[in-house]
Order: sequence, then structure tokens, then C-alpha cells
Amino acid sequence: RFGFVGQGDGVRFLVEHAYGRVAYYRKIFEKAGVRPADIRCAADLAQLPVSSKVDLRERPLSDLVARGVDTDRLILRYTAGSTGEPTRVRRTEFEDHLLQMFRLRAQRILGRRVHDRLVSVASRGVPTDRKPNSLKQIKESLGVWRSSQVDCLRPIDDLARDLIRMAPDVLTGYPGVLTEIACLWPDISEGTRNPRVVFVGGEVATPAMQARMRRGFGAPVFDLYGSHELNLLGWTCTVTGDMHVCDDNVIVEVLRDGRPAEAGESGDVVVTGLHAYSAPYIRYSLGDTATRGDAK
Repeated sequence: RFGFVGQGDGVRFLVEHAYGRVAYYRKIFEKAGVRPADIRCAADLAQLPVSSKVDLRERPLSDLVARGVDTDRLILRYTAGSTGEPTRVRRTEFEDHLLQMFRLRAQRILGRRVHDRLVSVASRGVPTDRKPNSLKQIKESLGVWRSSQVDCLRPIDDLARDLIRMAPDVLTGYPGVLTEIACLWPDISEGTRNPRVVFVGGEVATPAMQARMRRGFGAPVFDLYGSHELNLLGWTCTVTGDMHVCDDNVIVEVLRDGRPAEAGESGDVVVTGLHAYSAPYIRYSLGDTATRGDAK
């Protein structure tokens, strides 16, 4: 873990900040008849209503960004997600790098090493994205946390040949694309060493897809569950196969018909970001469905 305050302290600080400086959430609190002092822990967040992507999309920018934050200096990303409707994600450069550190920590837990070359098979993003200053050149010059990206929309044969040439230690990307590449890999890799570990995310990776990737690449496959809004939410447990929640970054609820789902029940994924202050996400519905695991 990072040296942050506990989750309870994080929740209290977040709601006080959102109530005092973010117009949208102040209205949410007042309409629900809730004061920041009423929320002392994660469970108390249930006093607030769930916000959808549509709710935030329909609000003016001034309602969503904390008072005093220069919106022109925020990182800006557009994501369509599962709805197909564009959603704008805003945060400071510090927040962006911090959230990436949570992902990097999970990758280290699952086998990524400091001098590995990681290759990501992913989309190039929306041209209007305003991204943070890259640390890539510094990392490359030091030979640490090296990474490259190839466009997942290119023909599968071309992608496979590029990956053979690049010989990544770690491979990451959408499971649909990586499954297709894995089916070709044994026949065309021609003695090229396999990646040591494969990370997937952004889509559902079924057990059958994961099995094909393990066979094709000869490497373990781990799912990293995240969102553009809050980056990493959870990662595959190497013992149970369920997911560990990144609980020092987010609070994750699984709601079924508005109530907390029981273990084994499926429901809507609702998240609260503990490190999103410039434009907070409190009880925010991702539009995803998940099955509640056993908390033990």
C-alpha cells in the first residue's frame, strides 16, 4: 500500500471537499438531506443517491469541477465505454500519475519487473484527448518501466508480426484481440520467446478466452479491471481467481435492485474514487455488471 490515510479518513475528507467545493455534489447532498458529518465511513455513502453517466453529462462543467481548479490545465479524455455515448473524464496531471501508480503496483504484484519491456495492444484514443506530460523518455533513458503501444485496429497478422519483432516481456491489451493473436502465435513465433505474463482489460475475458491465451502465449493471464474515470478498480487474485478490489483507490459497490448484492449475486457496479478531487466521482454508476465475491 501507499502511505495514504485510511479508507474512512479518505471518505470523510472526500465528502467534505465535494460538499464545500463541487456544486453538483452540494446539490446532491442537500436534496438527500445529508451533511458531510453524517458520512463517517464507506457504508454511510449509501445515504446518497447513485449518479449515472447521463447525470454528469448533462451538467455544466462549472458544476462538476471543484471551485478554484483551472479547467484549462486538467487532463481531458473522452471515452464512449459500453454506452456508445461520449463521456469526458477530467483530472489533474498529479491525479493522473497517481492513479497510474495503482495500476503499476498491481502489475508488479502479478509479475511485472522493473526492467521489463511492456507492449500494449490498445486503441490510440480520441484525437481531442488532452493527455499528461509523458515520463516515457525519462523511463526509457533509465531502462525502467519501459513500454510501447501498437494499434489494436490493425490487421491481426500485422499485429502478431510486430509483437514477434518486439518480443515483449509483458503483453497487455483487449482480450478479444489478444486471443486472436494467441491462436496464431505458436505457428508464427519461430522460436521467439513468449511473453512472461499477459494482462487483459477493457472487455470481458471469458474462461475460454483466457485458456486460449495461456496455451498460445505459454504465459499466465491476469485480468486488470479498470475504468477511464478511476483507472484501476481490481485485479485477479492468483489464489481464488476472483478480483482484489483496489480499496485504497476506490470504493466499489455491487448493487442489485438498489441494495447491496449478496455473495454470488450479480448487480450494477457503483464506484467512489478516493483520489479524484478536481472532478470527483461519488457513488458513480459505471454501467458495468459484476458478481459480488466473498469478502472473506
